[in-house]
Amino acid sequence: MASTLELARVADGEGLRGSARAASGDGGLSRFVSRWHLILTTKVLDIALILIVATSAYFMEMNWGDALRYMFGAAVIAIICYLSFTRAHLYEIKSLLSWMGAAKAIVLRMSLVFMGLATLAALTHQQALLSRSWFVAFYAGAIIALLAGRLFLAALMRSCIAQGFVTQHVVIVGLNELTGHLVEQIKANRHGVRIAGIFDDGVAGGVAGGAAGRDPDNLRGQASDVAELTRGGVSDLLRYALSNPVDLVVITLPIAAAERITRVIEQLRRLPLNIRILPGEIGLQRFTPMQL
Repeated sequence: MASTLELARVADGEGLRGSARAASGDGGLSRFVSRWHLILTTKVLDIALILIVATSAYFMEMNWGDALRYMFGAAVIAIICYLSFTRAHLYEIKSLLSWMGAAKAIVLRMSLVFMGLATLAALTHQQALLSRSWFVAFYAGAIIALLAGRLFLAALMRSCIAQGFVTQHVVIVGLNELTGHLVEQIKANRHGVRIAGIFDDGVAGGVAGGAAGRDPDNLRGQASDVAELTRGGVSDLLRYALSNPVDLVVITLPIAAAERITRVIEQLRRLPLNIRILPGEIGLQRFTPMQL
């Protein structure tokens, strides 16, 4: 995952570079922020906020002699909350952008964690281990802090995406009506996903049936910019991926074309690429662009 969207010069890549600039609409100089950095930042922020709230609640208690026990309890709770949030997919880009959905999940998960710990303490007769007022203040304060933190992150990310920042580079293998629908769906959802290109051996004349049957200018129902996103065949994709960031490869070939899909996957395995097969139109209905 590199830091620039301008296509690098490859053996025959000058044409690819010009196409990419036309498709990006900004001369190929869009800004890129790694989604993994965003996710890692959110994880660190969540844990830090939980520990800060726990420490603040402890000082409000003025219970100076039991600091180690309280901090250990806070660390355990922070780890459990982090694992619970991960389980609920709260560290995916779509969750970071959707504050309302994330807020509901955070309140639910935090409540379950604290209720579970309170029940465990009651069953083991360890209610006196930690102050009840500290426990309640910690619970309420942590929820407020986490919701405020997520609200700030969501607003910041939306602002960055609106300014042209990209969080994920996607390339598509296959040129058909499904490809056009996928392009339209990705462009309609402001998740910072950039389509780096569309590759199909038919366009390059390398598949039986020829390029004419998949000429992007002749495909009905396609997005208007499918033609300018088309880069070449799978071999061109391999050369492109050597010099440019590719986070995800989505194969939109018909499921019935099993032999061709297998051949494409074997070619793509030459590089460490993240590959997804889109299962027809039902895939577009079930998955958002960030879930592919």
